[in-house]
Amino acid sequence: MLKTRKDVCNLIEMDVEQFKTHARRDQFPTFYIAYADEKNLDAVGERGWNRFSDLEIVQIAVFERLMCEMGYAKGLPPDSAKLISINAGGAIQRIFEKQFSVDQWVGYVAGRDGGANVDGSLIEICARVEKLYAKSPNSRPKPGRIFLVNVSEIIRRLRARAARLKISFGEDGEG
Repeated sequence: MLKTRKDVCNLIEMDVEQFKTHARRDQFPTFYIAYADEKNLDAVGERGWNRFSDLEIVQIAVFERLMCEMGYAKGLPPDSAKLISINAGGAIQRIFEKQFSVDQWVGYVAGRDGGANVDGSLIEICARVEKLYAKSPNSRPKPGRIFLVNVSEIIRRLRARAARLKISFGEDGEG
């Protein structure tokens, strides 16, 4: 079942005005399709209603988590968070649809000469980073930053919040 903007805001605990701002600026990692009428989803309009799948809600939550301030660490700007979330879309879907015994993360490893999208457990990500940068240790500088988000934790929180709010989430195989 597709969710409304209100459901999305309640599930990820995002202020409606902040949601609207991200939507207007096309900052979400999802396709934002405005509908003219909430009841007639075939009537496409310039502004109006939109519906989001459970998977899109997880992608928006990853986007939001990349931007939020945690402790003293500032979050990423929306354009960077959007790109990481979009590039991690396949991994987010895999994590959402499958049960893993250890937490799964997505993110981006950045260096002066570019970077790489990463996903998996922390151990898998560390091994991948070592492998990426071990190929040519003298010519390729080591990464300067690593941005990671725990998608497993985000999904657990979304499911718990959905249960408290009595919103179906991830139960009907819809992603």
